[in-house]
Amino acid sequence: WDARRPPPVEVVGHPYAAGGVNRGRFIVEACKGNENLLALTIPSCIVLKCTLSAFITSQAKWEAIPRGAVLHYFEAPGQVSQSLSKISSEEPRKLRVVIQLLLPFSGHFELRFQWGYVFNNLQMCRSIRSEPTMMEHPLVISVHASPKNELIRKLLPSISHTSMGKYGFPIKHPFGDHFGVNLLGPLRYRLRIGFCRVSVFVHQLPQEARHPLEEDMDSRRSQMTTPGFDGGVGKDSFEVDSEPEGEETEGMSLEAVRLQSWETVRRTIAERTRRGAQGHLVIAAVIGNWRRVQVLQRQVLEEDPAGQGLPEEDGKRLAEVHEVVLRLTENDNGLPVQLQVFQSEAEMSSSSNFSQEAEMEAEADIMGMASPPPRWVLAEFVVDGSVPLPFDESEMSKPMQGKEDGQVLRKLL
Repeated sequence: WDARRPPPVEVVGHPYAAGGVNRGRFIVEACKGNENLLALTIPSCIVLKCTLSAFITSQAKWEAIPRGAVLHYFEAPGQVSQSLSKISSEEPRKLRVVIQLLLPFSGHFELRFQWGYVFNNLQMCRSIRSEPTMMEHPLVISVHASPKNELIRKLLPSISHTSMGKYGFPIKHPFGDHFGVNLLGPLRYRLRIGFCRVSVFVHQLPQEARHPLEEDMDSRRSQMTTPGFDGGVGKDSFEVDSEPEGEETEGMSLEAVRLQSWETVRRTIAERTRRGAQGHLVIAAVIGNWRRVQVLQRQVLEEDPAGQGLPEEDGKRLAEVHEVVLRLTENDNGLPVQLQVFQSEAEMSSSSNFSQEAEMEAEADIMGMASPPPRWVLAEFVVDGSVPLPFDESEMSKPMQGKEDGQVLRKLL
């Protein structure tokens, strides 16, 4: 696939859609209110980026709404519940993408998409802006929010209002779902001064349970067309003194020798490493430029024997929730808040690739199986005042009352 031949992106049927995709356009009515959900099916080797735009009648042009949409990636239903070897290698594995929209007012909106290949080496993607080279996709989703719909609130006075800078969902890491770490809340970019509850769901596959799946994925990738890559670890990036020599390496491929050498290094490092946490990762809320740090508390959930659709013989997933209640004060006003994830197993993954190039995979790893960086940013927020705004989660959860909404808007103005 390239810019002229984009990958197939299928739109999942919607109850309020006006038919199917017609000439690259899908039309849907926002009947449930300001927050709406859409779903797509994409090949697992790509990642999407979407932009929500509103049509401004007075100016007769489209204006982008920052953070108006957020993407969530899941395995396609029923696809990974069977063994990966049973899935046809001629047809790429697919992912289900759930798009969450936040419409600021009634009117006409458009969702436009860009796509790019998933990096082969995700360990270099530490920043929330670590995304591949994006190309335009022809699919357009039109969303109409009727002014007669009583469930549509006016969250913003206008598209040019100052509160637009704090509007929308938090900025998420584009590969956070691939790493098996999902943000549960808060789901707004703006955090008010006071108490704020942060919740993160982790469903990563333990290191010891990844090897059967990695072998299955490698066999599938070998049958598919991939960009050439020798997978070697050069002396310039990491020097290994304990390489197996002589009879041990006789008859072994370059990849097997590399993995055996890395296993030796990993065991040596593990003997000298002190763990600072009970789990395999630690999540911390960092306020400002490391001005204040608060670690989220870990709570292990019941292990799903099927591992969210994975076969039982592939091992159980590590399912846990990390939570903390942040106390934001006046001193934190205007500061960014980042959720930093520290992985204790990432630097010792035998499947890690230390190449400096951003190679592409023909098929991405299963959700929760990709090797993350040792430290990466899950999401970013901003602290902004204590006055409630109409698009705050706490305000939108209240029943609609016309008079109260009008008073809040008058305060904004």
